[in-house]
Amino acid sequence: MRLRWPIVLIALALIVGACASPSGSPAESAPAEESAEPEESASAEESAEPSEAAAESEAPPAVGEMVSVFELEVGLCFDDPAESAQVFEVMSLDCGVAHDNEVYYLFDHDGSTFPGDAAMAASADDGCEGAFEAYVGIPYLESALYYTYLIPTQESWDDGDREIVCVIYEPGEKLTGSMEGAAR
Repeated sequence: MRLRWPIVLIALALIVGACASPSGSPAESAPAEESAEPEESASAEESAEPSEAAAESEAPPAVGEMVSVFELEVGLCFDDPAESAQVFEVMSLDCGVAHDNEVYYLFDHDGSTFPGDAAMAASADDGCEGAFEAYVGIPYLESALYYTYLIPTQESWDDGDREIVCVIYEPGEKLTGSMEGAAR
């Protein structure tokens, strides 16, 4: 298994609410090249789920719009945040221009009690690696791309956060265009 360095992204998404990393992969919160990822914490306000009617009527974020880490969507592209402290939102970018990250998979962790950071990281690794090939078009171990993730923290879990956000990046490089079906 190869190492995945946590991108500031982790420090941003669910950073607000969560982020942890398994051994050799992203940690919790802010990125640290090939080390643990930064941790995140979220407030009850930010993790509150929108009403069903509101969710159905909301349009995807516009390019250049700030997006809460709790509202990231598959296909959203963005750069690493400027700071490595907790980040609550990122700016949506056109995937056609150079960018650092692309959200490629979202899923909820099951359970009624917080399983702990290590179990969350293991769940994220399983889910994100499992979804990688379907999005990128080639198996993870054959790809030049890496993944990282944003996971709930104890604090965000207590506020109802269950979502794990999987994000593609290429260490030391910018991505241009969507990585969906890119087979790289």
